[in-house]
Amino acid sequence: MSDITFSRRAVPATLSMRNAIVEAGTTIGRVARQWLHNYRSRRELATYSRHERADLNFAAEADAELIKPFWEA
Repeated sequence: MSDITFSRRAVPATLSMRNAIVEAGTTIGRVARQWLHNYRSRRELATYSRHERADLNFAAEADAELIKPFWEA
């Protein structure tokens, strides 16, 4: 069996900086989408009356969810 070797090439600083910026932007975008989802789902949940939430059998969980800020999971 032959050994496989990979050559190690130095990555230019500008390329690694660009990759770091792209990765940070991707992470920020993912977090922002999650926050928007939390905000919208909690806003929709707030439109249900207490009786509607009780009919769905999750009134207590819904009330706990409603008081959370959008950035909390």
